[in-house]
Amino acid sequence: LTSHPLEEPPKEEEVEEKKTPEEVFRKILIATIVKWAEETQIETPKLVREMFSLLVRQYDSVGELVRALEKTYVINAKTKNDAALMWVGLSQIRALLPVQMSEEEQGLM
Repeated sequence: LTSHPLEEPPKEEEVEEKKTPEEVFRKILIATIVKWAEETQIETPKLVREMFSLLVRQYDSVGELVRALEKTYVINAKTKNDAALMWVGLSQIRALLPVQMSEEEQGLM
């Protein structure tokens, strides 16, 4: 029998995750605002509100998406009739306007 020295498994190189430009910007922005707040005495209430608002917005991206979804309308098989009725209504409104339709608008109608 021959003896083999114990081999260490090859170390996995730590792969640094590639951050998107948005993530890098967000990180720098948050660090800068926090640094300003720690270093200086901010006396302007409006500036404090703006800084706080900006920080909250950076951490509230999911909330922003939820609020945006409340204002969206998805057209799918179930809402096809709604979309058709909307087009009829739009064409009736458009017919009342004194301006002529472009060829593209006429094609859509």
